[in-house]
Amino acid sequence: ADAEAAQAADTAGLTRQQPGAMGLGSSQQRLTPPPGWTPPPKPDPMTQGRSRKR
Repeated sequence: ADAEAAQAADTAGLTRQQPGAMGLGSSQQRLTPPPGWTPPPKPDPMTQGRSRKR
């Protein structure tokens, strides 16, 4: 593996590894939300978990 062989190597399909992309599930691509999408509003903590008294 001299310098000439390193220069002649085909590196078309190789990409530099992303930082933090090691471990299980790192080969799956991240889903990007469609343009214009906003996450739903968070639930109101004052109106949750209380049942009406009878």
